[in-house]
Amino acid sequence: MKRRLNAFGYEITASQLTRIIKERPERISTDLLDHLLTILHCQLTDLLRLDPVTQDDENAC
Repeated sequence: MKRRLNAFGYEITASQLTRIIKERPERISTDLLDHLLTILHCQLTDLLRLDPVTQDDENAC
């Protein structure tokens, strides 16, 4: 995956990629998402899942 991203002009370290794959990051750049969608020939909903917002989440802001 790292080589494919690099070939499309997106530089990412092996440790960054491992964290994205194995953990659930709180944030991910739209640039990375765009490259992943292109490389994997998929839609955004194939990569992300929707977690409903709870009332506690709304009060955090």
